[in-house]
This record gives sequence, structure tokens and C-alpha cells, in this order.
Amino acid sequence: KYLDAFKKETTEARKDGMLDEQEADPITWVLFRNMLQWSLHEKNIFLWVFSLLQWHCMARSSSIGGLALHCFRVGEDSLIARYDKRKADQTGEKVHDKHLYDNPFDPLVSLFLSMGVWFSLESSRFETTELLFQDETKEADAASQRYCTQLSELFTQYADQLKQFICVDHANTHGIRKGSATKVSSGTTCPPPVSSIATRGEWSLGRVLD
Repeated sequence: KYLDAFKKETTEARKDGMLDEQEADPITWVLFRNMLQWSLHEKNIFLWVFSLLQWHCMARSSSIGGLALHCFRVGEDSLIARYDKRKADQTGEKVHDKHLYDNPFDPLVSLFLSMGVWFSLESSRFETTELLFQDETKEADAASQRYCTQLSELFTQYADQLKQFICVDHANTHGIRKGSATKVSSGTTCPPPVSSIATRGEWSLGRVLD
């Protein structure tokens, strides 16, 4: 009864414009490509490589912000990433591997190329730290906050182009996870099982997935 009443009140509040919410719509593959192009046009390599890692890992920005060199190893035909921890597993006991594959025929979306460029530009930082994006002298989520801020600024700068694809108020970093999952589940007539997609995106199979 409580949930039914809550849903009704929420719907009425949304209709009256009284609901404070941060919704995220899926960022489609076409919009994602445009987003990467805008990043490169602004010479923002940080946004380029961070976005590609988040898309491939289907991850929260905080998980990408905490990546370090020891989180990666080379697979037979992929790069294997493994977080130190995640939101629901702060000890890292249940963290699993994520195989990351590349598209060598499209430089714009080439994960390996973007990481190579980042390692080249930031080579001096790796003399003292393993962290890809995080500054050890700042808060643990500083890298993800930096990404969210810069992504928001990018969307504001390209708002006219952005609104052709998505509601501007619903364009944020969480939409990248949703967009990646949407493409995986709809880009083929034989998609992976929903359970596999949820595992990669670190979603529960219950109310959250719904």
C-alpha cells in the first residue's frame, strides 16, 4: 500500500514540476560517437579515454576513476580489467574480470588507441604512481568528479547538437552505462543473456534492473 501511494504521489509531483530528480537517458551509439568527436575537437584526451573505458566496462565513473596499471592484464585477444573494489563490494572479494575488445578499423572508438595516447601523454605521472586518472593527493573520487564536470561542460557547449539526440536535462555520465547496455542487448538478433549484461554492468536482477 505504501509503495502504491508513493508511486501515485511521485507521479503527481513530477506532473506539477515539484520532483527533484537526476534522471539519465541512455546515450545511444550515434550520440556516443558524436560525444567522442566533440572531446577530440576540444583536444580533451581525458574525456575520450575515460568515456571509452566507461562504455566498454559498462561501469560507474567512480570505478573508472580508480583504475590503476595493476588492474589490467593481457588476454589472448583482449585486455582484461579488474577493479580493486566496487560499490557493492568494498573488499573486492566478488569483483570479476572484464574482457575489453578493440575496434582497429575505427580510430575514434578504438579503446587501445585511446589508452596508448593517454599513456604517451601522461608517461611522466607513471614514474610515481600506478593510477591512470586519480591524483593520490586528492580525494578518492576526484577523478570521477573531474570527468562528470568536464562531461557536463561538454554537453553544455554542444547543447544544440545534443538536444537532437536526447533530453539535455537527462544527459549525464550514468547514461553511458545505460547506452552501452542498450547497444549490447539490441545490436544483434542474438544478444547476450540479461544476466550477463547485468553482471557486467553491476546491476541487480531485481527492481534496479526493472
